[in-house]
Amino acid sequence: MSEYTELLCRLIECRPVTADIPAVNRAESVMRDFLERHGLYCTTEMIGGRQTLYASTRPGKVQDVLLNAHLDVVPASDESQFTPCVKDGWLYARGAGDCLGDAVCIASFLCENKDEFRVGAFFSSDEETGGETTRGMVERGYGAAKAVLVLDHGGDYNITYAQKGILVLKVTARSRGGHSSAPWAFRNPIDMLADAYQRLRGEWVNPVSEEDWRNSMAPCVIAGGDVENRIPDTAEMVLNFRYVADEDCQKIIDLVVKTTGLEVSVLESCPPVSSDVNAPAMQLLRQAFQRVLAHPVGFIRMCGATDARHLRALNIPVAIIGTEGTGAHSPEDRLKLESIDTCRKILKEYMTLLQSDCH
Repeated sequence: MSEYTELLCRLIECRPVTADIPAVNRAESVMRDFLERHGLYCTTEMIGGRQTLYASTRPGKVQDVLLNAHLDVVPASDESQFTPCVKDGWLYARGAGDCLGDAVCIASFLCENKDEFRVGAFFSSDEETGGETTRGMVERGYGAAKAVLVLDHGGDYNITYAQKGILVLKVTARSRGGHSSAPWAFRNPIDMLADAYQRLRGEWVNPVSEEDWRNSMAPCVIAGGDVENRIPDTAEMVLNFRYVADEDCQKIIDLVVKTTGLEVSVLESCPPVSSDVNAPAMQLLRQAFQRVLAHPVGFIRMCGATDARHLRALNIPVAIIGTEGTGAHSPEDRLKLESIDTCRKILKEYMTLLQSDCH
């Protein structure tokens, strides 16, 4: 077993579920100890009680390229998922594919190339619940001069250049509840909410596939009432929107307020990300992929979100790539171990091209 596979297993065994801050901090410490032993410059920032490790090949918060991956994972349905299992070249475990394998790939690249390139990386600790540690690192001045690569994307080795923003709204209907035997005497907030949602659906058309790049809406939580014979005073629904352009956020809020006529509050909001695929840094990245993989590589968009949402504030090209993993957030979470080496080669080729282009 290579030292990088051993590092991956140690991170998994920390059980770094996002809500368990001490466990995630242990994973951050494991990563820092490993990188310091290999001669990297390391700094740990405390953000909301969470450790966030920054490691670089040279001193300083700004290098040529910034790499990012997160060390927190979602909970497991079975504790056995925190015991790594290798089968047919795949490592099965919670977080193997999302995205501890990516974090280890970054670590391996830094260790193997610390004398060649100016690269920094930070390992965030709450990506699965919003990425406030990434936001905090950007606010504290960590960045890059040329490009950011977020390693949090498994599968086919394509390059993600855009992701949708997130808007989560709570719609609340309020009235005066009472005994269920006299429904004529009350304006039932459950009916109010149901009617309002039907009106909203009439004004909304969801995309029909991932390639249908437009705003989407999904009701995710509905609540109202607590006993079977009383009309409640309130009913609530949580709606999750994914939107493609900055200006769409307020447009969606205005539509929901106008169409439902109910109380609307914002629970969460983060912006979309879109980089210019024709930017030199993006074209060199594709060239690096194609040289290593020996086949054409395309640019794609993703409906989900990563910490790229916070890194777009650096105003340089941001791309989302990653090792080969599948089954994120499921019992089949797994990583193809050889992809750590493949992705490391891509990163090295990219930095070589980027360095040559600047000269």
